[in-house]
Amino acid sequence: MNEWFSKFIFGLSWGFAAAALFTTCLFLDCLVEGNQVGFIIFLFYALPFFVGSLILIVLPSVILYRRKKRRRDWLTFCISGASCLLICFNIALLILFPGSSRVA
Repeated sequence: MNEWFSKFIFGLSWGFAAAALFTTCLFLDCLVEGNQVGFIIFLFYALPFFVGSLILIVLPSVILYRRKKRRRDWLTFCISGASCLLICFNIALLILFPGSSRVA
């Protein structure tokens, strides 16, 4: 059971990494275009994504790694942690610098 769950979480972490890259591209597009509505859509997409990835990916990967010390679980934690940090960085930039959406 743990082996199957570990593989499932590993695959899910790659899916979340791809979604994090998509979210970052959405953020950069809104930043370049200066689209305020796009930033609102970004926040409605990114905040649940961030919380969901913490609960569904990061916490189980930490628990699995602490129990079995497998390399796959460590990679899962690194991939999902990097995805969470990327989304958190985008959200922090948006909240801390709201005037940065007007580049031109």
